[in-house]
Amino acid sequence: FRFQSPSDDVQQDKKLLSQKQLGMALRKAASIGNSRLLLEVCQKFEDPFAALDEEQLSQETLTLMFKLLSLDIDEDTEVKLDWLQEILIQIDFDSVSAETPKISEQVDSLFDELKLLVNDSLVDGNLQKKMKTVMRLLRKFQMN
Repeated sequence: FRFQSPSDDVQQDKKLLSQKQLGMALRKAASIGNSRLLLEVCQKFEDPFAALDEEQLSQETLTLMFKLLSLDIDEDTEVKLDWLQEILIQIDFDSVSAETPKISEQVDSLFDELKLLVNDSLVDGNLQKKMKTVMRLLRKFQMN
């Protein structure tokens, strides 16, 4: 048994990317908790809907992706919103809430951050629309 350092995990994930094993790379990036690496993998997919539909990720992986993509939402916002929208559509709120009690805090925090960004006059209309869509999906989660 050989202990893998976080940099070994990142190198392994980059190898998966180079081999076009994007689904495995998504799962690996989410599992090691590296938000920059996950974003890099997400950017390799042209369409988050097609990627998530094709890859059939577990609820655990979707939850990890939600947590990581929710971080620093004011950076790479458009890509993150596209992915968060698809993740929130596919996630099973009941099982996630039971398994990850703190998820509701993250949902609330992301909702508040998006609310502030929507009101920012520098945000263009298309991005505001995406923010509002993700906020609607977050609100459904908050209601459960």
